[in-house]
Amino acid sequence: AEIVIVDNSGSMSGGRKMEAAKGAASAAIEALEDGVEFAVVVGNDHATKIWPPVPRSLAIAGPAERDGAHAAIAGVQPGGGTDIGAWLDLARDLFERSPAELRHAVLLSDGRNAAGAERLDAATEACRGVFQCDCRGFGTDWSVAELRSVAEALDGRVGLVDRLDEAGRAQLAEEFRRLVRDS
Repeated sequence: AEIVIVDNSGSMSGGRKMEAAKGAASAAIEALEDGVEFAVVVGNDHATKIWPPVPRSLAIAGPAERDGAHAAIAGVQPGGGTDIGAWLDLARDLFERSPAELRHAVLLSDGRNAAGAERLDAATEACRGVFQCDCRGFGTDWSVAELRSVAEALDGRVGLVDRLDEAGRAQLAEEFRRLVRDS
């Protein structure tokens, strides 16, 4: 099972970051093998599962489900704060409902967790052993320590894409493709 988690907080405003994040999420969806359970979650000061539309469930990858996910991703708008713990909590809830033995998430953020270290630490600890999570920071304003702590606790890797130009957006999309294929 795979969950794509994308920051849609207010700091993603301005077009370039949000468009790059949407491109990366869509690239991840395209990399899914048919039959893999998946969901797309966006996060700001709360977490929202935007695909599939059925509450508390995962979709099964196939052409129609990919198309639906792409349409949902295209409609994402930035706004609000950043509570990475809430994003992790929703992913954990979804993964715990899945019979999949391999559970992986990719998480993209451009900012800093505003909900406090204790909240993020508690959510991360609750996810330990439930799923693996690779994290990517985008731009130059994100907290390396926060995403590194999530990735390390959840047996993932952390990386960054600091360029916001076309090459950086292409690199981010390729990173998401690769992370999903590797998982």
